[in-house]
Amino acid sequence: MRTTAQPRITIAIPLYRSKRFLRIIRQNIRHITLPDAEILLSDRHSDDDTLTILEQEFGYDSRIRFLRFTDRIGWVAHYNELMKQATGQYFMWMPHDDTFPRHYIPTLLADFERDPSIWLSFGTLYSVFRQPRRVEIAQLPAWQSSGIWSPWCSLRWFLLWNMGVPMTAIFDRERVLNTNLFLKPVAPNNHYSDIYWLFAVGMHGPMHYNPAVFTVKRMYANSTSGVWKHSEYFTTPGLKTLVNYVREANLTPTSRYGFPVILTLYGWAYQLIVRTLFRWLPGIRQSMLRLLFKKMRIKKEIVKTQTGSGFLAHKP
Repeated sequence: MRTTAQPRITIAIPLYRSKRFLRIIRQNIRHITLPDAEILLSDRHSDDDTLTILEQEFGYDSRIRFLRFTDRIGWVAHYNELMKQATGQYFMWMPHDDTFPRHYIPTLLADFERDPSIWLSFGTLYSVFRQPRRVEIAQLPAWQSSGIWSPWCSLRWFLLWNMGVPMTAIFDRERVLNTNLFLKPVAPNNHYSDIYWLFAVGMHGPMHYNPAVFTVKRMYANSTSGVWKHSEYFTTPGLKTLVNYVREANLTPTSRYGFPVILTLYGWAYQLIVRTLFRWLPGIRQSMLRLLFKKMRIKKEIVKTQTGSGFLAHKP
């Protein structure tokens, strides 16, 4: 039977055709040993019996709530709904195919006790690729973590680092809800909605990196991250989303940190312009070369006609 006391943290595990990851999900659930934790297992599509299997195995655990729907909403809406359904002060999303060590959650929760001002705390990310087999380690560079936090730090992370790494973080859910800071859908496929949201969190408050913990992410051909295209990172819909987040952070050009944010907008616009020019450049170059060669051929034929060495093949 569930207790009436508010959980300290809610861990949400969104499911989608997750049967092949049952071993990982079981392991992650067993690694959550905090008695004051709430665990949400949610399947919005119910395309397989993963949730049923987990309910049979972990139904005895009063910390777990099993959420079963068939509304088939997208992952952005699913993530937002889980944040609303949660009751803990702190919150994290736990992807079904990532591995989280036993000490991951307690270590990051301790960061909030040491520094109550932080909004979010995360660790190192190990990305394991199958083909070709390799491991990439995403650590926050020292030059990125130095100094007092400001929106300028979030700007630097967004432009110069992999801003998606903190998505495995624990964050202060009550602060996020109080500022109405939800993930926003970004056309055409929401691939980078999480990165834009993390940028927005950094606009509001400090994000903390703890190198003492890590997450293991599996990268394979049809994984969520595996189908992302870097060309979709800088897009017009993405720019509009960023503008909305900036407005919600109440940052203006005349405020202390408003200029870096406005600079970000110009940076995005510059990327869009350059990318568009490079896309059009081959076609423009080919059209100019065709026109040039056509004029040279006509001129050569006219010269031949005037000198009597040929006849005018080009007819007006």
